[in-house]
Amino acid sequence: IEHMQEEGANQTKLKGERIVEEKGTVNSETKQQDHASKNEDALVISSKASAKAEKADDDNVPEISDIETGMSDTITQKSQYETTPFESMVTINEKIWFQRYSIFFNGRARTITRIVNIYNVARYIANVYHPSSSDEFQRKLIKIVILAEQWPYRMSWLLQIAEDAGQEAMLKFRLKVNEKEVIDQLRNFGLKIIGENNKTDTIIETLEDSSDDSLSTSRKQALLKLRKDFNKISLLDVYHVLVESMVHSSESTKQDLSRDGDPQVFKELLLEDNCDLKLIDIALPDLFQGVTEFQDLHNEKFAPSLRPFMINMSRHMIEKTSKYAERLVMFKNKRESGEGPTLLYHPTTSYYAKGDDK
Repeated sequence: IEHMQEEGANQTKLKGERIVEEKGTVNSETKQQDHASKNEDALVISSKASAKAEKADDDNVPEISDIETGMSDTITQKSQYETTPFESMVTINEKIWFQRYSIFFNGRARTITRIVNIYNVARYIANVYHPSSSDEFQRKLIKIVILAEQWPYRMSWLLQIAEDAGQEAMLKFRLKVNEKEVIDQLRNFGLKIIGENNKTDTIIETLEDSSDDSLSTSRKQALLKLRKDFNKISLLDVYHVLVESMVHSSESTKQDLSRDGDPQVFKELLLEDNCDLKLIDIALPDLFQGVTEFQDLHNEKFAPSLRPFMINMSRHMIEKTSKYAERLVMFKNKRESGEGPTLLYHPTTSYYAKGDDK
């Protein structure tokens, strides 16, 4: 009896476990069906939204003619400003000139980079003010940038000589002095001027000068002649005769000369291209202002001055050289053997002081 009761209990327990498993299976299948139905609803909603978006995009799609018009405008804009992403910084001629003058570089990578960059900036400024400048002007611009970058002290002296020569020449056109008459008048005023004035009248003749803005014909002719003379004198001649002596006149000659490179290479670069760098190339830009129309009538063509585009020249160096030049007087060297410098410098203080040997 006990055995039969235990078997009945076991069978009842097994039936209960089967019922529980069947209920769990039914619940799982129901959940899966609910999840599948939700996914189907989400897909339907997503497809509807995609259809609406595609319809909106189709409404906003431009026509082929509009696309072609936009492309043509873009191409036209690029052609106007020449915005080529890999456009070369220099022309073929400029590459040839840089290759030719590369033998005069000092070999420092930073200096070479500065020369190329400074030239590009200087060329851009020159093309803005002189858009019709010639290839010769561009080639000279490369040379003058190299000279100013590697020999700033010597170039500052050449600039000072060109400036002083032009200013003194312009003053000569307008200056008129009768030394005897002026000394007699000053002595009559009571100034102590000792010594007899036995000099003949020294008159620095002046050309006709009108009060109008336009220059007189005679003065235009004189300015045109002066411009021709400036165009004849090479920078190498000026350096050999004047600057080679004057560079040693500064108070800190050793320090100033240490800024420059090899002096022989400097002269070789000035000698390049048959000494084509002239005094007029570094003259004051407004020195010959007012003779443009006159020179056109006589078929005289001159390139603009390179001086404004020497953007790598130190202003401090130029001002210091100007002060040195004011304290000097040049004398011709009496060379019996033919050796030595052509000119010698002397301080102006002793030049204007009275001495027994004068």
